Amino acid sequence: MKATTVQTALDDLPYGPLNSEEATGPVKKAAIPQVVTSRRLLRDVTMIAWPSFVELVLTQLTSMADQVMVGRMPGAEGVMGLTAVGLASMPKFLLMTMVIAMNVGTTAVVARCRGQQNQKKANQVFRQALLLNLIMSAALMGLGLACARWLITFMSASGIAEQTLDYGVTYLNIQLYGFIPLCLCSTVTAALRGVGDTKTPMIYNTVANVGNLIFNYALIYGKLGCPAMGVAGASLATILGQGVAFVIAMCVVLGKKRYLYLDLRERFRFDGEIMKNVASIGLPSMIEQLFMRAGIIVFLKRSRCIRKQQKNKNAKKQPRPSCKSAGAVIYYQPITHLCGSCVCAAPKSSGRAG
Repeated sequence: MKATTVQTALDDLPYGPLNSEEATGPVKKAAIPQVVTSRRLLRDVTMIAWPSFVELVLTQLTSMADQVMVGRMPGAEGVMGLTAVGLASMPKFLLMTMVIAMNVGTTAVVARCRGQQNQKKANQVFRQALLLNLIMSAALMGLGLACARWLITFMSASGIAEQTLDYGVTYLNIQLYGFIPLCLCSTVTAALRGVGDTKTPMIYNTVANVGNLIFNYALIYGKLGCPAMGVAGASLATILGQGVAFVIAMCVVLGKKRYLYLDLRERFRFDGEIMKNVASIGLPSMIEQLFMRAGIIVFLKRSRCIRKQQKNKNAKKQPRPSCKSAGAVIYYQPITHLCGSCVCAAPKSSGRAG
């Protein structure tokens, strides 16, 4: 079986022992051949990065459209709904951050296996990452459901309307019921990016975003034969769109024509060494992201308290999710793939799966 994978300039590097006669410098690494130029490496980075950039921008735009549609509900319901969505989003992102940060380790370790041309090991890492994040997401979902009202109350300023609080709890609870598929889909995305495949995640996440907008229109306003569910409909539309992405992602990895694939006939067993390798990279990233998200939450909470004290009675304003970081964030993915592949390159004579 020939597994399809992304080809980069690093695949042209001559493999061999680092202490060979051609090796130069104190680290005893062979010189990069002339065919591997800066232009080729830049082309590889761009090839891997642009789908992630497009995906991130479309996701941000969909999030903006999502909030605009909630804000356009008639009367006070739109104001309260918009506030509730904002309050519920940060706790969800805080929980999601733990899984995403752990997936940084998945991307790095899979990229190393790709550099070693060890397809079997890459798929073992993929299976272990799915198992780890399945357990993590289930635990975080339970924690979030148990603390949903407290989280929304903590995020809100004093004197929040009871109806707004109920909207926020409803929105967050529905989001958490779809938390496990969302986390598993992000794990598939992280693993695919580890082998340099960013186009496939872009495709299924774009389909999910389009589906989210259609479901929003139907479920928020009661169109296309659906009931008008308001804020609950907005949350349900989001997890339905994410469910579509999860189904497509699983269909992708269940086929053996790709470098990464999932064989359900094999048993899922813990592998301590692989788990340790993933956690050694993912845990520091998780701690970093938790502190950053916690700081953002404290800042937003304090800002809301200040606005409440100033009795700001301006008309409702649409939140503006920022896209300014998209250009920088997406470049860690091609850099992770290329560096992981280069650092752990193995001799070409070593066995390749497929």
